Amino acid sequence: MMADKSGFLHRLKSFVLILIACAAAALLFEALARIINWQAAPEASVGTIRYGFTPSGLGDMHPDQNGVYTAHPALPYHVRANTQGFRNRTELAADRPLVLALGDSQTFGLFVHAQDVWTDWLEHYLGRDGIRVQVLNNGIPGASIRDEMAYFVEKGSRLGAKIVILCVYVNDIADLRAPSTIRAEAMAIEQNVRFSGLRWFLRQNSALYDSAKAIRASLAQSAIRADNHAAPVNAADGATAAVALAEPNIPFDEYDRLFNQFTDAVLASGAQLIVAFLPGPGVSQTNERIGEFIDTLSRQRGLPFLNLGTALADRSADEIYLMRQNDPTYPSDIHLSRSGHMLVGSALAAPVGKLLK
Repeated sequence: MMADKSGFLHRLKSFVLILIACAAAALLFEALARIINWQAAPEASVGTIRYGFTPSGLGDMHPDQNGVYTAHPALPYHVRANTQGFRNRTELAADRPLVLALGDSQTFGLFVHAQDVWTDWLEHYLGRDGIRVQVLNNGIPGASIRDEMAYFVEKGSRLGAKIVILCVYVNDIADLRAPSTIRAEAMAIEQNVRFSGLRWFLRQNSALYDSAKAIRASLAQSAIRADNHAAPVNAADGATAAVALAEPNIPFDEYDRLFNQFTDAVLASGAQLIVAFLPGPGVSQTNERIGEFIDTLSRQRGLPFLNLGTALADRSADEIYLMRQNDPTYPSDIHLSRSGHMLVGSALAAPVGKLLK
């Protein structure tokens, strides 16, 4: 009995010593990280950022967010999600018709502040013309027609929206080749919500954690730069947006089938559907081919269609997208810039307003 007790105490002592050694090592590394990577505490909290989606709200984002997304260190941006999970700064309005916007990151407003997304600009321009509506933003970065249809069948049809805007970006059809949908994957990532508070605490209080995130971000950026070097950007001929689409076997038939199913669901809900096509920068065969295809699908169903490439033809790529090819210190990106979102909102105001009058 005494031998068993002695053995237990010995193992307990060894375990405690290991814990002390680990704690001491962590404190040492934390101290070194603070010396090497010291930075002043932020003057204001930017909120707890929660990735993944919610199955409960009428929108897909986790509800009631108000903070700064910093996934790209050089392009932080303010995100506001209302209590229903839409990327809107206001709650659902009971006294105005609802317009539901669906699309990918170009609709969500990646790298653009809350008040500068095209859905906000559209609401502004409609209001200036005397048309009071609320434009709800359920854009999902990386989404395609499968995600938009799944959302509308599960949630969107319950909104009672008067108009649904489907904003199709040039890579949406090629995105159908992915083995699973962006929305389904994000819905499954519940740990992002459970541990968001812990991650925020560590981000604000641990230099070691912050340094690890910085190293991870640096490695990710290095990989992106390597990819860009392998497939160089050519803004003059629009090759930027066509990189993924240059491959064969783009699933046009699958998109056709899903587009018609989505259209059936929207029209069955009593809403009107308007389709907008957003090309990539410049002039390319890919932009033209995809634009004509979406135009044909829309005309076959008698749907209003707006080719934003044609509507914004007199604007340069630098006015519409986050592109600065001549500045090596600036992270070039083909997402819409603030001015691009403003131009898209302005271009959509006329066809959307026509349906609301």
